[in-house]
Amino acid sequence: MTVPAKTPEPRLILVDGFAGSGKSTTAQRLWIHLKNNGYDAVWFHEHEPTHPIFHFSEMDELPRLRCESFLEQIVANWEAVARNGDAGPLRILEGSLIQMPVGVLLSQNVSTRRIRALVLKISDLVKGLYPTVIYLRHPDARAWFLRNTQNRGEAWINRMTELLFQTPYSKLRAVREVSLLIEFYREQQVIVESVFPELRLRKTTIDVDSNQWEAFYRKMAAFLKMGRLKPLKLTQSQLLRHVGRFRGETTGSECRITADAKSLYIHLPNSDAAILLLPVCSMAGEFCLQALPIATHFEYDSAERVSRFALDTRVSDRRLTDVVWSPVPT
Repeated sequence: MTVPAKTPEPRLILVDGFAGSGKSTTAQRLWIHLKNNGYDAVWFHEHEPTHPIFHFSEMDELPRLRCESFLEQIVANWEAVARNGDAGPLRILEGSLIQMPVGVLLSQNVSTRRIRALVLKISDLVKGLYPTVIYLRHPDARAWFLRNTQNRGEAWINRMTELLFQTPYSKLRAVREVSLLIEFYREQQVIVESVFPELRLRKTTIDVDSNQWEAFYRKMAAFLKMGRLKPLKLTQSQLLRHVGRFRGETTGSECRITADAKSLYIHLPNSDAAILLLPVCSMAGEFCLQALPIATHFEYDSAERVSRFALDTRVSDRRLTDVVWSPVPT
């Protein structure tokens, strides 16, 4: 009896989908999952300056790029990933195979045939890394848009619309309304879903319109077959020992850490948002801010209360004046 050859584990995992589909949240959760199961893995946030494919510090320039320059740059970057993929940790990239290549080229009025050819070329370049693609799909572009407006606010929608208005896509259509952004994403989705079945890579699609994220993560882990998905739970005592007010050691600004029945949240200065703190290795005091490459390392005193913590960000537009924070005396 012939035993089937075992499929090699991927050296590259690609999490893709449109803006607001949950790429960063999913890629980060996957990174924590792999670390919890003993894998050496690194996650590149799409806004990270050291991203191997796109330099998002120049994001505002993307709609105005010359098409040929963009194609040369992206192919060269993917060739470098393919050459160096066997060395170092397993890499998790987001938005790199589908969202950015298709979106930028569509904004330049590049033909569907040429866009599809580029995506297929990228998939062939990296096939030696046994990549896996996880595509987060929203079936309805308009419903996605309305949800994104609620989640990210009018400022985000206005910025994305203004960027689109600067592109050849907008100039050809002579439309200056937000409806153009919805139509743009509809066209992008048609292209993506025409080429996705042809990708010669291991791949799965997860429909994320129901917002059942824990179910999505379980499906993702089962598909990858790279360890058991462990819940990111903290005990009541672990939660309570982190709660409090903290003062930055540089400016004296204050932030708070709060908790509900199962999770911790950080409230940074000058922000109304409560950002979820995810345990990476709670025994060692290692946490991270949800969907952001901002590591949080806690130190504890003899009573197991937080004595200080440090924030380390890898995103250029999320630089923090205060890095180290100490408890505010009560």
